[in-house]
Amino acid sequence: MTHLRLMTLLVLSSSAVFAPALSSAQEPAHSLQELQSDLKTDDTVRVTETDGKSVQGKIESISDTSLKLKANGVSREFREPQIVSVRKQYRDSIRNGLIAGAVLGGIAGAVLGAVVSDAFCDGCGNNRGGGALAFAALGAGVGAGTGALGDWLKTSQRTVYTMPRTSGLRINISPIASKKTKSVAVAFRF
Repeated sequence: MTHLRLMTLLVLSSSAVFAPALSSAQEPAHSLQELQSDLKTDDTVRVTETDGKSVQGKIESISDTSLKLKANGVSREFREPQIVSVRKQYRDSIRNGLIAGAVLGGIAGAVLGAVVSDAFCDGCGNNRGGGALAFAALGAGVGAGTGALGDWLKTSQRTVYTMPRTSGLRINISPIASKKTKSVAVAFRF
């Protein structure tokens, strides 16, 4: 039973070491100047404007004051005060999922192999090591495949820019025009 506790401690401590690297998050930029280092030409993004409309397209250029986007073959420029948020299409490397899956699967497989070999061997130490090694290889293969598949299936977007928060009341006025209606939308933010 002491080997089981030791293996459990090993799995928990290794997951505590690897988990922060797998789940690290980055704070979004609050100015277009900060955003320039995170975006490149041809990155696919979704821009949400102050009137609530969203436009998805590819980055043509980005400066300290504006972002130029090509959507459906049309170029459109957004000034910084117009932009509420920018979300970048998430492109995770399959490599990091493959590596993390192999490491975590290998550790879990080694623990399982040592426990199973010890239970069926009645205390012979040589078989425990061989069982741990065999299950570690199997676990690493399954983990690598699962990690790679998980990264390949990711199609989400990550927020890379949000409008800076300002204190006090904020009023946005936007015209609304169609063939039948001409009006003004007024939005208040606190």
